[in-house]
Amino acid sequence: MSPGAFIYIIWGLWFFVWLTDLVLGKHKRGFLRFVLTTLFHLIAFVALLLLLNLLNLFPAADLRYGLWPAGIPDAVGWVLVSMVLAIFGFSLWASVHRIAEMNRGIRVVDSGPFAIVRQPLHVSSILAAALTAILFGEPTTGIGAVLFAVALITKAELEEYASDDPASRAYRRRVPMFVPFWPTKD
Repeated sequence: MSPGAFIYIIWGLWFFVWLTDLVLGKHKRGFLRFVLTTLFHLIAFVALLLLLNLLNLFPAADLRYGLWPAGIPDAVGWVLVSMVLAIFGFSLWASVHRIAEMNRGIRVVDSGPFAIVRQPLHVSSILAAALTAILFGEPTTGIGAVLFAVALITKAELEEYASDDPASRAYRRRVPMFVPFWPTKD
């Protein structure tokens, strides 16, 4: 199996978890939140199609301007796949930790990976998308990664805007949103 084929399996599993959370997760209700969430999911879905080169906007450009005209060396591909797996491992840790903390009744989870960055799930997905775009090395996949990052960053900003209680504000003052040790703006 090639690294490019294996990355489809990894993202397929990620997509399954994403859909499961979308269907079974406890999400806040409201019409505006529903519209914004639906718009985010549509944009993220299109971005994933571009990222995985399942929706190719520029087939001629991808052949001509790709990073890997002769194909990516397998060793480099497997290193990138290993990095994506490690990043998704971090994401899994963040998910399990968040669920465990919320089941204990904690409203603002600020321990574990959430003590490093406020949005570890979004950060890990953005990094994995960037590495996947490098693996495929085509303009379409790069556009998909950028669109996916913009969608996740926008969603994170909207989520934080919606949670404006004192505990959330204190958490935002202590922990950066995306980059560890980055100065906070709140």
